[in-house]
Amino acid sequence: LTAGASKKELNALSRYGEALGLAFQVTDDLLDAEGTDVDVGKRTGKDQAQGKLTYPGLLGIEASRQYAAELIDQALEALEKFDESAEPLRHLAHQILQRDR
Repeated sequence: LTAGASKKELNALSRYGEALGLAFQVTDDLLDAEGTDVDVGKRTGKDQAQGKLTYPGLLGIEASRQYAAELIDQALEALEKFDESAEPLRHLAHQILQRDR
């Protein structure tokens, strides 16, 4: 809003944010399910121990990875009409799939 984005641009950025946020959650669930305390930098396995519903618990590990990748594709697609000024947002989206913490 402050930058004067059009309604169409705001809608695209909202789609980006929703897809990115959900992809972050899916990868966080995957790290909790598969990572080690040392690698992830926090206690892992706690979601399952607490009986929380997670994406890997619901979909399985591989399907969760695929879902996270699809969400990142959706986030990047939302940015297609933006020029190189959106490159930091694209970079952030790619980082979500590669995160290990």
